[in-house]
Amino acid sequence: MNLVQVDKNILNIIKTYQTEYYDKYLEYESRENVFWNLSAIRRKSLEWYRIAKNHNVLIIGDNYGAITGIASEMAGNVDVIVQTEDCLDAIRVRYKSRNNIAVYTSSNDLPERQFDFVIISLDNVVDYDWQNSFVVDTYIDGISDRITDDCMILVLARGEKEYDLERILYNHGFKYQNEIDYASLGFIFIEVCYQPFEKFEIPATIVESNRNELVDCSWVRKNYLPIGGPEVIDQDTNLIEDVKKVEIDLLAELKRVCEANSLQLYPIYGTLLGAMRDGGFIPGDDDVDVAMPRADYNKLIELQEEFTGDYFLQTPYNENCFYGGYLKLRNKSTTAINPQNEFVDICEGIGIDIFPLDTVYSNSFKEKRKKRSIRFLQRLLFAKSYGYFRQFRDMPMLKWKAYKYVGKLFDKKKLVDRLYEKMEEGQHESGKYAIYCHYNGRLDIAKYFNKKDFKKTFSLNYEGQLLDVPAGWNNVLISTYGEGYLEKPGFNEWKQRHGFYDVNVPYQVYKKRFGGLKYPSTISEPIILFGDGSVFKGCLEYYQSRVNIIYLVQLPGESKMESVMGMQVLSWDEFEKLKVPRESYRAVICSGDSRRAESILKDNGFEDYYIFWYNRQWMLHANQSAIWAEIERSK
Repeated sequence: MNLVQVDKNILNIIKTYQTEYYDKYLEYESRENVFWNLSAIRRKSLEWYRIAKNHNVLIIGDNYGAITGIASEMAGNVDVIVQTEDCLDAIRVRYKSRNNIAVYTSSNDLPERQFDFVIISLDNVVDYDWQNSFVVDTYIDGISDRITDDCMILVLARGEKEYDLERILYNHGFKYQNEIDYASLGFIFIEVCYQPFEKFEIPATIVESNRNELVDCSWVRKNYLPIGGPEVIDQDTNLIEDVKKVEIDLLAELKRVCEANSLQLYPIYGTLLGAMRDGGFIPGDDDVDVAMPRADYNKLIELQEEFTGDYFLQTPYNENCFYGGYLKLRNKSTTAINPQNEFVDICEGIGIDIFPLDTVYSNSFKEKRKKRSIRFLQRLLFAKSYGYFRQFRDMPMLKWKAYKYVGKLFDKKKLVDRLYEKMEEGQHESGKYAIYCHYNGRLDIAKYFNKKDFKKTFSLNYEGQLLDVPAGWNNVLISTYGEGYLEKPGFNEWKQRHGFYDVNVPYQVYKKRFGGLKYPSTISEPIILFGDGSVFKGCLEYYQSRVNIIYLVQLPGESKMESVMGMQVLSWDEFEKLKVPRESYRAVICSGDSRRAESILKDNGFEDYYIFWYNRQWMLHANQSAIWAEIERSK
């Protein structure tokens, strides 16, 4: 593996503009690598750390000076080793006003001093792993005689290289390690030392939210690019980590009830795949799936009263919802709203899915007829729960109207009873299990498994919980995902979650917030829209003639807009000067980035506000940059 090729475009920009940070130039730039190396957002990489004025700092591999500037503000002396003479000249030009920075192309040229901190930047190094670590080895070997036993080395990288880096560093004798990424920059930060040290804890005042700070950057919004380097990560990673904690707690509660009542529980789908391939949650996944034999599944429904407090076993019997015929165990103190259920009065806390394993007909004609009956009953139940949609999923308007009309003729409980009876039909001698709960309009949506693969189980730790894994897990995964299930999928910027999540706020609060413009004729007070300006027009086109919208207000940090559809747009400061009493109007977030807008309103003392969704599917996006891309395409 060779040292990474120097990007001459970046060098030319530095030499042309000769400043420390290049955000003004970046208004005309769309290349992610240029942004990452020249934007002031990289100050976040170190500005919170414990480097002091009496420290000598060595930086290796920061070829374009992305972090050199902030380090020099913190330390007494900063020596930098870069790859080429061009990089050396560029950093000298970039930080020409700093008198405590010295740049070299070889560790042999360093002054005779020991270093308190060494920062190794792997920003521009892509092709390495623990078995092929030439660049990292070269960097570390070059400084081995310049560091003391208690010198702290900080290794900075992008992507998902924790495992490889930890092994490489361990092989170099750094047995004491601590990984940090407080700023959620898609950035790995590993501090290592030869001897034990007190691990650095991020001050509570710094850790304020789960937001990835890059999402709020105007450049990212304009260019709608994912961030994270060669191995891109989702922008909501920290939020999903908290969601997974709730789901594991739900799994533990479900196991408690099942074990107390001798009910069998298996991991299935992505949970089984994660347990066997990834040792836990699939990286980037956000749900837990389990399955039960039909008899045990039916007994669990009868035990719903055993779930108390925040735990709620949601079934088609106890709520006006329908999920094709499966159950959810929910946490009622959290939020996981799905657009399909936004206006349905049901529990939408974070949940895990529980599927019944049913028997199958050996006769293909009978099996096909069974699936047709299941689909018919599912459609009738969908019509009873989601009749307010003009059309639904695969059903065009006229067919959907027919199901809504016919569905009114049947009692919901009787329909659910009949659905479960139909799912249970089959021949035990077929040797097959199936999950019939999924729906997309096709008859081939059922998932089939061999019963013998579930006959024996073994215990395996899954995120701290012991699960009974089917002994035939390999066959189960092949049945679900095909022979290539071990291959990990690449990053998908348009990935969608299973709900709009909040681990600290109950779903009832967001149900109210999302319904702020649902019934325009009932809204008597004036409305003020707060946003970034990206969807003001979309909201006004639909609501301007139906409600009294008196102001459009841009959030702090937005480029000033003059007007939209004849209405003046106020900056945040201009609006604040008006001192409009908050009880006199309805505050509605109208933004392409509702989470950022919500955070700003909360920080400014707003307790009551509503959220307008220009596109309800946006609430499910894992990556805000995907939403900016959709907004840009719609212009």
